[in-house]
Amino acid sequence: MHERSFFRLFSDKREVPFHGMEQVALEFASNIRQAPPEATAIQATRLAVEERCRLIQQSRAHAKLRREVVSGSADLRERDLAKHGELVDAIAAELQERGADKMASTLVAESCVMGMRIAVGAWLDGDQDTELVDVFGAAMAELATLVGG
Repeated sequence: MHERSFFRLFSDKREVPFHGMEQVALEFASNIRQAPPEATAIQATRLAVEERCRLIQQSRAHAKLRREVVSGSADLRERDLAKHGELVDAIAAELQERGADKMASTLVAESCVMGMRIAVGAWLDGDQDTELVDVFGAAMAELATLVGG
Protein backbone atom coordinates (compact mmCIF):
# COMPACT_ATOMS: atom_id res chain seq x y z
CA MET A 1 0.00 0.00 0.00
CA HIS A 2 1.28 3.43 -0.86
CA GLU A 3 1.88 5.75 2.09
CA ARG A 4 -0.70 8.29 0.85
CA SER A 5 -3.33 5.57 0.53
CA PHE A 6 -2.56 4.36 4.04
CA PHE A 7 -2.99 7.81 5.57
CA ARG A 8 -6.29 8.31 3.74
CA LEU A 9 -7.58 5.28 5.66
CA PHE A 10 -5.83 5.84 8.99
CA SER A 11 -4.83 8.95 10.90
CA ASP A 12 -1.79 7.02 12.21
CA LYS A 13 -0.55 3.44 12.48
CA ARG A 14 -2.07 3.00 15.95
CA GLU A 15 -5.53 3.19 14.35
CA VAL A 16 -5.03 0.02 12.27
CA PRO A 17 -6.28 -2.46 14.92
CA PHE A 18 -9.40 -0.34 15.37
CA HIS A 19 -10.34 0.06 11.73
CA GLY A 20 -14.09 -0.23 11.35
CA MET A 21 -15.07 0.53 14.95
CA GLU A 22 -17.28 3.41 13.79
CA GLN A 23 -19.14 0.94 11.57
CA VAL A 24 -19.45 -1.48 14.49
CA ALA A 25 -21.14 1.25 16.56
CA LEU A 26 -23.57 1.93 13.69
CA GLU A 27 -24.33 -1.80 13.41
CA PHE A 28 -25.02 -2.01 17.14
CA ALA A 29 -27.38 0.95 16.94
CA SER A 30 -29.16 -0.55 13.93
CA ASN A 31 -29.54 -3.93 15.61
CA ILE A 32 -30.94 -2.31 18.75
CA ARG A 33 -33.42 -0.33 16.63
CA GLN A 34 -34.50 -3.59 14.97
CA ALA A 35 -35.16 -5.34 18.27
CA PRO A 36 -38.84 -5.99 18.99
CA PRO A 37 -40.52 -2.95 20.59
CA GLU A 38 -41.39 -4.98 23.69
CA ALA A 39 -37.74 -5.96 24.25
CA THR A 40 -36.19 -4.49 27.37
CA ALA A 41 -32.97 -2.49 27.11
CA ILE A 42 -30.90 -5.51 28.18
CA GLN A 43 -32.72 -7.82 25.76
CA ALA A 44 -32.26 -5.45 22.83
CA THR A 45 -28.58 -4.96 23.63
CA ARG A 46 -27.95 -8.67 24.11
CA LEU A 47 -29.47 -9.35 20.70
CA ALA A 48 -27.11 -6.76 19.18
CA VAL A 49 -24.08 -8.20 20.99
CA GLU A 50 -25.01 -11.72 19.94
CA GLU A 51 -25.12 -10.58 16.32
CA ARG A 52 -21.65 -9.06 16.72
CA CYS A 53 -20.41 -12.28 18.33
CA ARG A 54 -21.53 -14.21 15.24
CA LEU A 55 -19.46 -11.87 13.07
CA ILE A 56 -16.39 -12.09 15.31
CA GLN A 57 -16.67 -15.89 15.32
CA GLN A 58 -16.16 -15.92 11.55
CA SER A 59 -12.68 -14.43 11.99
CA ARG A 60 -11.12 -16.17 14.98
CA ALA A 61 -7.56 -15.82 13.57
CA HIS A 62 -8.09 -12.08 13.04
CA ALA A 63 -9.50 -11.65 16.55
CA LYS A 64 -6.55 -13.54 18.02
CA LEU A 65 -4.01 -11.46 16.08
CA ARG A 66 -5.76 -8.22 17.04
CA ARG A 67 -5.68 -9.22 20.71
CA GLU A 68 -1.96 -10.01 20.51
CA VAL A 69 -1.16 -6.69 18.85
CA VAL A 70 -3.29 -4.63 21.25
CA SER A 71 -2.18 -6.43 24.41
CA GLY A 72 1.46 -5.84 23.51
CA SER A 73 1.19 -2.07 23.79
CA ALA A 74 -0.02 0.11 26.66
CA ASP A 75 -0.95 2.81 24.15
CA LEU A 76 -3.08 0.39 22.13
CA ARG A 77 -4.74 -1.00 25.26
CA GLU A 78 -5.67 2.54 26.24
CA ARG A 79 -6.98 3.25 22.76
CA ASP A 80 -8.93 -0.02 22.84
CA LEU A 81 -10.66 1.06 26.04
CA ALA A 82 -11.47 4.44 24.50
CA LYS A 83 -12.93 2.82 21.37
CA HIS A 84 -15.06 0.50 23.47
CA GLY A 85 -16.13 3.52 25.52
CA GLU A 86 -17.36 5.12 22.30
CA LEU A 87 -19.26 1.92 21.56
CA VAL A 88 -20.86 2.07 25.02
CA ASP A 89 -21.89 5.67 24.35
CA ALA A 90 -23.47 4.73 21.01
CA ILE A 91 -25.39 1.84 22.56
CA ALA A 92 -26.57 3.95 25.51
CA ALA A 93 -27.76 6.70 23.16
CA GLU A 94 -29.75 4.19 21.11
CA LEU A 95 -31.29 2.71 24.25
CA GLN A 96 -32.32 6.19 25.34
CA GLU A 97 -33.99 6.62 21.95
CA ARG A 98 -35.97 3.48 22.81
CA GLY A 99 -37.06 5.10 26.08
CA ALA A 100 -34.54 3.85 28.64
CA ASP A 101 -33.34 6.41 31.15
CA LYS A 102 -29.72 7.53 31.12
CA MET A 103 -28.55 5.46 34.11
CA ALA A 104 -30.22 2.25 32.94
CA SER A 105 -29.01 2.66 29.37
CA THR A 106 -25.44 3.28 30.52
CA LEU A 107 -25.48 0.31 32.92
CA VAL A 108 -26.82 -1.99 30.21
CA ALA A 109 -24.36 -0.73 27.58
CA GLU A 110 -21.36 -0.98 29.91
CA SER A 111 -22.37 -4.43 31.15
CA CYS A 112 -22.96 -5.88 27.71
CA VAL A 113 -19.78 -4.45 26.18
CA MET A 114 -17.78 -5.66 29.19
CA GLY A 115 -19.43 -9.07 28.89
CA MET A 116 -18.57 -9.20 25.19
CA ARG A 117 -14.93 -8.25 25.83
CA ILE A 118 -14.57 -10.90 28.53
CA ALA A 119 -16.36 -13.49 26.39
CA VAL A 120 -14.12 -12.85 23.39
CA GLY A 121 -11.03 -13.34 25.55
CA ALA A 122 -12.37 -16.55 27.06
CA TRP A 123 -13.46 -17.79 23.63
CA LEU A 124 -10.04 -17.12 22.12
CA ASP A 125 -8.39 -19.01 25.00
CA GLY A 126 -10.91 -21.84 24.97
CA ASP A 127 -12.06 -24.75 22.89
CA GLN A 128 -12.19 -23.99 19.16
CA ASP A 129 -15.59 -25.70 18.87
CA THR A 130 -17.26 -23.40 21.39
CA GLU A 131 -19.61 -20.76 20.00
CA LEU A 132 -18.77 -17.20 21.02
CA VAL A 133 -22.48 -16.47 21.50
CA ASP A 134 -22.60 -19.25 24.11
CA VAL A 135 -19.55 -17.87 25.93
CA PHE A 136 -21.17 -14.41 25.95
CA GLY A 137 -24.40 -15.92 27.32
CA ALA A 138 -22.45 -17.66 30.08
CA ALA A 139 -20.64 -14.42 30.95
CA MET A 140 -23.91 -12.53 31.21
CA ALA A 141 -25.48 -15.32 33.29
CA GLU A 142 -22.50 -15.14 35.64
CA LEU A 143 -22.90 -11.37 35.91
CA ALA A 144 -26.61 -11.78 36.70
CA THR A 145 -25.74 -14.29 39.42
CA LEU A 146 -23.12 -12.00 40.89
CA VAL A 147 -25.48 -9.03 41.09
CA GLY A 148 -28.33 -11.22 42.35
CA GLY A 149 -30.80 -11.14 39.50
